[in-house]
Amino acid sequence: MPARKARPARKTPGSISQQLRDIIKARGMTAYAVAQAAEIDPSIVSRFLSRERHLSGVTLDAVADALGLELRETRRGRTTAPKKEPRPNPVDPPEPSPGPASET
Repeated sequence: MPARKARPARKTPGSISQQLRDIIKARGMTAYAVAQAAEIDPSIVSRFLSRERHLSGVTLDAVADALGLELRETRRGRTTAPKKEPRPNPVDPPEPSPGPASET
Protein backbone atom coordinates (compact mmCIF):
# COMPACT_ATOMS: atom_id res chain seq x y z
CA MET A 1 0.00 0.00 0.00
CA PRO A 2 1.51 3.39 -0.96
CA ALA A 3 2.24 5.90 1.78
CA ARG A 4 -0.46 8.52 2.24
CA LYS A 5 0.67 11.99 1.21
CA ALA A 6 -0.01 14.71 3.77
CA ARG A 7 -2.39 17.46 2.78
CA PRO A 8 -0.55 20.78 2.40
CA ALA A 9 -1.24 23.43 5.04
CA ARG A 10 -3.54 26.22 3.91
CA LYS A 11 -2.36 29.80 3.80
CA THR A 12 -4.43 31.48 6.49
CA PRO A 13 -3.63 35.19 6.80
CA GLY A 14 -3.10 36.21 10.40
CA SER A 15 -2.68 32.65 11.71
CA ILE A 16 0.20 32.01 14.08
CA SER A 17 1.79 29.67 11.53
CA GLN A 18 1.55 32.24 8.75
CA GLN A 19 2.93 35.00 10.98
CA LEU A 20 5.85 32.73 11.88
CA ARG A 21 6.54 32.01 8.20
CA ASP A 22 6.38 35.76 7.45
CA ILE A 23 8.83 36.60 10.27
CA ILE A 24 11.34 33.96 9.13
CA LYS A 25 11.09 35.25 5.54
CA ALA A 26 11.39 38.92 6.61
CA ARG A 27 14.54 38.11 8.60
CA GLY A 28 16.02 36.36 5.56
CA MET A 29 16.62 33.18 7.55
CA THR A 30 17.00 29.76 5.99
CA ALA A 31 15.23 26.68 7.29
CA TYR A 32 18.64 25.39 8.33
CA ALA A 33 19.45 28.53 10.36
CA VAL A 34 16.09 28.43 12.14
CA ALA A 35 16.49 24.72 12.88
CA GLN A 36 20.01 25.19 14.24
CA ALA A 37 18.83 28.00 16.53
CA ALA A 38 15.86 25.91 17.72
CA GLU A 39 17.93 22.71 17.98
CA ILE A 40 15.53 20.72 15.80
CA ASP A 41 15.85 18.77 12.55
CA PRO A 42 16.14 21.14 9.56
CA SER A 43 13.72 19.02 7.51
CA ILE A 44 10.95 19.85 10.00
CA VAL A 45 11.41 23.59 9.43
CA SER A 46 11.84 23.17 5.69
CA ARG A 47 8.58 21.22 5.36
CA PHE A 48 6.80 23.73 7.62
CA LEU A 49 7.98 26.68 5.50
CA SER A 50 6.85 24.94 2.30
CA ARG A 51 3.46 24.16 3.92
CA GLU A 52 3.98 20.39 3.70
CA ARG A 53 3.46 19.95 7.44
CA HIS A 54 2.41 21.70 10.64
CA LEU A 55 4.53 22.17 13.75
CA SER A 56 3.71 20.47 17.02
CA GLY A 57 3.25 22.67 20.06
CA VAL A 58 6.68 21.73 21.44
CA THR A 59 8.39 22.45 18.12
CA LEU A 60 6.49 25.72 17.69
CA ASP A 61 7.66 26.76 21.16
CA ALA A 62 11.28 25.90 20.29
CA VAL A 63 11.18 27.91 17.05
CA ALA A 64 9.47 30.90 18.66
CA ASP A 65 11.97 30.86 21.53
CA ALA A 66 14.92 30.63 19.14
CA LEU A 67 13.57 33.66 17.25
CA GLY A 68 12.92 35.61 20.46
CA LEU A 69 9.15 35.67 19.89
CA GLU A 70 6.32 35.51 22.38
CA LEU A 71 2.57 35.28 21.96
CA ARG A 72 0.61 38.34 23.03
CA GLU A 73 -3.09 39.02 23.06
CA THR A 74 -4.24 41.83 20.81
CA ARG A 75 -7.56 43.60 20.54
CA ARG A 76 -8.04 42.48 16.95
CA GLY A 77 -10.11 39.50 18.00
CA ARG A 78 -12.71 38.84 20.64
CA THR A 79 -11.33 39.61 24.08
CA THR A 80 -13.85 37.68 26.17
CA ALA A 81 -15.64 34.42 25.68
CA PRO A 82 -19.30 34.72 24.81
CA LYS A 83 -21.71 34.10 27.65
CA LYS A 84 -23.49 30.80 27.37
CA GLU A 85 -26.97 30.13 28.65
CA PRO A 86 -26.94 27.52 31.41
CA ARG A 87 -28.00 24.14 30.13
CA PRO A 88 -30.91 22.49 31.93
CA ASN A 89 -30.02 19.50 34.04
CA PRO A 90 -31.70 16.49 32.40
CA VAL A 91 -32.20 14.90 35.84
CA ASP A 92 -34.26 17.80 37.18
CA PRO A 93 -38.01 17.55 36.48
CA PRO A 94 -39.44 20.34 34.36
CA GLU A 95 -40.99 23.22 36.23
CA PRO A 96 -44.81 23.06 36.29
CA SER A 97 -46.44 25.53 34.00
CA PRO A 98 -48.93 27.89 35.58
CA GLY A 99 -52.47 26.67 35.06
CA PRO A 100 -55.53 28.80 34.50
CA ALA A 101 -56.34 31.09 37.39
CA SER A 102 -59.22 29.70 39.46
CA GLU A 103 -61.63 31.73 41.49
CA THR A 104 -62.76 30.36 44.83
